[in-house]
Amino acid sequence: MAAANAFLPGFMAHHKLRFSQAPARPDNGHRPLTLDASRLSDILCVRDQRQAGKSLVVDYERMKFILKDGEHARNAIDRYVETYTYPDRSLEIRWKGISLPYRIFNPAQQRVTHAAVTENKRLSEVLAHVMAARRLPRRRSDQLASSAADTR
Repeated sequence: MAAANAFLPGFMAHHKLRFSQAPARPDNGHRPLTLDASRLSDILCVRDQRQAGKSLVVDYERMKFILKDGEHARNAIDRYVETYTYPDRSLEIRWKGISLPYRIFNPAQQRVTHAAVTENKRLSEVLAHVMAARRLPRRRSDQLASSAADTR
C-alpha cells in the first residue's frame, strides 16, 4: 500500500501532461442549480409507465405491486400509472401526480409448506373421526326403531 501511495503522485503528473488540454474559454460555463433537492431526485430517477389492472395490481420488474384500495387507485384501474425508481432503489407509484400507497405481493407467502399439508391431513382424519362418531348414534336409533317396528 505504501509503495502504491508513493507511485501515485508521479503517475498523476505524467497522466496530466499526456492527456490534459487547455479549456476553449477561461470562464466557468456551468449554470447555477436552482432546483429543490426533491425536484432533482424526480429528474434523476427512472420513470416508466405500467397499466394498473382491475384488481389494483401493477406489474413492474417481475414483481407485483398491489395498490391500496382508495378513490385515486379505483380511478387508475385500466389506466397507465407512472413508476419512479430512485437511485436508492426505492419505488414510488403515481397516478396524475398523486402518490399511490401499495404493498408488494410476495408469492412465497402463497406457497403451501409441508407442515401445513401434514396439519391438514391430520385435521381431515380428525374430522372423519368426528363424522363417524356422529353417524353411530343415528345408526343405533335406526336399529332400535327398526327392531321396534319388527316387534309390533
